[in-house]
Amino acid sequence: MVHYSEEISCRFEVDSMKNFPRTTKLKNRDNTIYKYYPGFSEDFVEDIIKILKVNTNGIILDPWNGSGTTTYVASKLGIPSIGLDINPVMSIIASARLFNIETNPYNANYLLKSSDKFRTNVEENDALCNWFHKDTVKIIRNIERTIFNGKYLREVIVNNDYSNLQAFYCLILFNVLKHLAHDLKSSNPTWIKKPILTERKSFSKAEIDEIYLNEYNRLVQVYEHNNVHQKVKPKIIIGRSESIPLDNSSVETIITSPPYCTRIDYAIMTSLELAIFNISEIDFVKLRHSLIGAPVIHKQTPKAIREWGPTCLETLSKIENHHSKASRTYYLKTYLQYFHSIFLSLKEIDRVMKNEGKCIIVIQNSYYKDIFIDLKQIFIEMIKYLGWRLVGTYEFINPNNLAEINPRGKEYRESSITKEYAVIFRKW
Repeated sequence: MVHYSEEISCRFEVDSMKNFPRTTKLKNRDNTIYKYYPGFSEDFVEDIIKILKVNTNGIILDPWNGSGTTTYVASKLGIPSIGLDINPVMSIIASARLFNIETNPYNANYLLKSSDKFRTNVEENDALCNWFHKDTVKIIRNIERTIFNGKYLREVIVNNDYSNLQAFYCLILFNVLKHLAHDLKSSNPTWIKKPILTERKSFSKAEIDEIYLNEYNRLVQVYEHNNVHQKVKPKIIIGRSESIPLDNSSVETIITSPPYCTRIDYAIMTSLELAIFNISEIDFVKLRHSLIGAPVIHKQTPKAIREWGPTCLETLSKIENHHSKASRTYYLKTYLQYFHSIFLSLKEIDRVMKNEGKCIIVIQNSYYKDIFIDLKQIFIEMIKYLGWRLVGTYEFINPNNLAEINPRGKEYRESSITKEYAVIFRKW
């Protein structure tokens, strides 16, 4: 379904919409490299770039880059791009995705044998000790240090001092950890449990090496099939969308998908990978609070403002007055935090975008109990407040989505057909 804005007068815009990517191009997301939930597929990004005739000398920005679909495709097409994400795990994934397997100077066997030379001292407060015995953690840390030439991941990530090759081998280590802890998954696929002290996992060097080699061989096949040839190196940055570290009017195109309004805890979802960074409990809590849409309450709850638009304010009023428990307190606060962060992010997008720049946002609707949250319309009203022009919206049905993992939603509504939208704006 296509909805045209009455403001459309530019032939370029009309012609662009005639060739808009089909539904399958949006939904055919690739998570064979890393189990994540990207907002759109590589084909979708490639089609968008071609249809909108993106300037190959301009910069594409994805302020919620995640696993790096936007930067990956832009790199293949030879277009400069910047990918921003607050979660350091995703910066490694996005960089690993850019690795050209044909340039691989050694294989995993060499790496694993080299890891034997390290004698890492593991402290009891090592973040990995939340899941594994110290002997197992030592093996993992030795592999980590081999990948990063004797350093730890948390050391090199600060200054972005690592290569795509190192990110590739670190990606394998991430996937190995998920395999080692696979039986700690809960009914919620985004949540991983921490075992009690006496049930922490223990694995031998031989067991870990075997899993690492299997994952290496699997990924080599995937990479050989994808045949990545990076024409332009993107900038992968750790940062917040509410405070984009770029100059005013510095990008021409934005292709992105923001965190959906589904209260998914992406910090918990990547807690094993974050343990490789040896992130402290305090820093982990800070990261959770900085992630948009996380189900945690900040010390100061923002207040709704009229700039968010009538649809957003009406939705918040319905949530506040819902009869279910904690609607007026906990749940209302999480939604206030979400819309506050989204609006700040859109203001930052407006700041860094050049006039006449184009912005493509993929958005998914959601529900709170029986209250429909029309995220598409909320985004449209927020961005129109900033003075942008709506070019058009495109609707896609998504039968498989993370919003449906909570079976209790059926207590409040019979149907929860999830729709996603690609919304196109131009800055004026």
